[in-house]
Amino acid sequence: MEIAIIGGGPAGALAADILARAGRHVTLYHDDARPEKPCGGGIPWRGLRQAPFLLDASLERKVVSRLLLIAPSGARAEIALDEPVHVFSRRALDAFLRRRAVAAGARLVPRHVGRIEPAPGGRLALTDAAGERRLFHRVAGADGADSLVRRTFLGRRPPRALSQALGWYVRGRTDHRLIIRFESGLQGYQWSFPRPDHLAVGICAPLGRGPAADLWRRCARFLGELPDGLGDDPSRHVRYAALIPAPILDRRGRVVVEGDGWALLGDAAGAVDPLTREGIHYALETAALWTRSILEPADGSYAARFAAAFPRELLWAAARAPRFFDPAFTERVVHYADSSAAIRSVMSDLVAGRQPYATLKRRLLKCALPLSLSLVARRLTGRRAAAHMVRRRGAA
Repeated sequence: MEIAIIGGGPAGALAADILARAGRHVTLYHDDARPEKPCGGGIPWRGLRQAPFLLDASLERKVVSRLLLIAPSGARAEIALDEPVHVFSRRALDAFLRRRAVAAGARLVPRHVGRIEPAPGGRLALTDAAGERRLFHRVAGADGADSLVRRTFLGRRPPRALSQALGWYVRGRTDHRLIIRFESGLQGYQWSFPRPDHLAVGICAPLGRGPAADLWRRCARFLGELPDGLGDDPSRHVRYAALIPAPILDRRGRVVVEGDGWALLGDAAGAVDPLTREGIHYALETAALWTRSILEPADGSYAARFAAAFPRELLWAAARAPRFFDPAFTERVVHYADSSAAIRSVMSDLVAGRQPYATLKRRLLKCALPLSLSLVARRLTGRRAAAHMVRRRGAA
């Protein structure tokens, strides 16, 4: 069986690695023209558990164990992360994964694929940028939000299922924290992720939420307000922009991730958290699910495995995004996180991937209720003390 994977990022490279190690004939297509991937590059505990080889000491990363949350009002809460986030240069991370795949026996073709067509015998024909045409029994698209595989078999991803992200690489600066700032009217957030030799500073919001010029203005302001003078004149830094996908339901309420001879992995499948827009650990998981469906077909199709693993969590988050990013909610979260060790523990587990969204509200309420009662009691005590002082002065 000849297998092709288009896209040599985390999903595609890991899938090629797994299949090649199992003795399958794999061709990995990857056009390495882009110098750096426009995203934070953070992998939480959940993703590192999925791919422990990423702890390889030769792979440079920034290990970050603190998170600074900033509310729309400017209020702040700093959280110690029980499980640090490992932040990589995406160029270095992706190259590391491709080297593993090639060492395992995958064939790397450093070219863009321009066309996919049906071929005799139920196979698919891929034509690359050099005009080379090859036939494959299976093709996986790990080629991002604007996936050629998805466009070929399902059509373009609609704008409603996309977010836009943009920002700057701040060269020569780094930090010891992840910084997340919430803003009113954004339904997204701003971030500063410290990579080994630069900061990735950016902003994200649903596509069409507002003009890109407004996002650039907001992000420039955020850059200039970064703590400890980390940001300065935006004109000195390298700009980036990208589209971030979200899962799409068909008429039967399913996320379609495969068809006859083809499959979608990572961003191409819309396997991205609709709230955080984090997708690397989802990419790694889709690679594992798809390759298992090939190596262990009796245990279920890729579509069945994907449906069991993701959609409930991703669609739950997508449906609640407007409420999650409501300024009143984010203000409360930051306020409570600043006041309560229990709330900080919840947020730490959420970042690590140990806290599922489905039970997040219940756990937050459970932690917040004692804090609310304590704050009320404190206010009442303060009022009683003030009233007592007034009476004493009146008596005097």
